[in-house]
Amino acid sequence: MIICLDGALLDTKKNKTYKPEDVFGSKYLIKKNEKKRFKAEIVVKKTGSFGEISYVKLLKILGGSLEQVIERNKDNHENKRNKNNEELMSYAKSIHMEQLIYVRKLGQGQFGKVSLVVRK
Repeated sequence: MIICLDGALLDTKKNKTYKPEDVFGSKYLIKKNEKKRFKAEIVVKKTGSFGEISYVKLLKILGGSLEQVIERNKDNHENKRNKNNEELMSYAKSIHMEQLIYVRKLGQGQFGKVSLVVRK
């Protein structure tokens, strides 16, 4: 797998210029696109940097296919976000109006007045 790190590429057949992400984006790391090849005659249009890595080695570094990595990390991020939301909601439910000191009006929202307050 050739990875274009920076620079501009030119498809000589179509006379079309590509940015690196247009040609070598993550869509080529998806399992169903594993065997696909970019069918064009590409040359470097302006100075760039390129790297080479085997598909197998890249998957080993990532810890699996792109789908597997996304699925594995999705749960981690979802769980953290849900936990943070639960903690925030629990904290918000513990605050009562009589515990707050009004500082000033910030504006008017769709559901009413928006105020700056501090906890006593």
